[in-house]
Amino acid sequence: MTTMRHWDGDPHRRLVIAPGVGYNPDAPLIWYPRLAALNAGWSVTDLFWPPEGDAIGYVTDGVAAALDEKPATTTVLLAKSLGTLAMSTAAERGVSGVWLTPLVAGDGPLQEHVRAHVPGLLGPQLHIGGTGDPTWDRARIPGRHAVLEIPGADHSLHLPADVFGTMDAARAVTERVVSFMDTVAHGTATA
Repeated sequence: MTTMRHWDGDPHRRLVIAPGVGYNPDAPLIWYPRLAALNAGWSVTDLFWPPEGDAIGYVTDGVAAALDEKPATTTVLLAKSLGTLAMSTAAERGVSGVWLTPLVAGDGPLQEHVRAHVPGLLGPQLHIGGTGDPTWDRARIPGRHAVLEIPGADHSLHLPADVFGTMDAARAVTERVVSFMDTVAHGTATA
């Protein structure tokens, strides 16, 4: 069963975090944007996946439950890897999203699910990936969506053998996510 952790702030602005299977909400690429959102007064909901089961089902149902439990005027979904399966829920509900290392390349039902829903995402969307990640393919992202691509970064957006480059990448991701959230909250986001 998917569980949630809530951080209460402004009830009109909510960040919903859908992590990866091995990259939980306390990992750096999620931790820093969440901290920035909390510092800016946003409410935040972290999701935690069950250890096994139907990933498409528990991700889409978990995100839908989080959106229903604490609805907000402005919602941004921050999803990492497995969490990007929630593109289907975001597309159905018109939710803006930050898609960290989305599963847009490769074979398998999870990748097929994500690819099937990328074109249906409406409103502001931000996709972030690394050129060293086999699940990333910038060419599969619609031109109307914003993209941040980290040259050489892997699926965790780490740069092999370059700790300071990895730290710079995490900062660039955080700054871009914070900027995106700010523009969505003020209704000025464009692709």
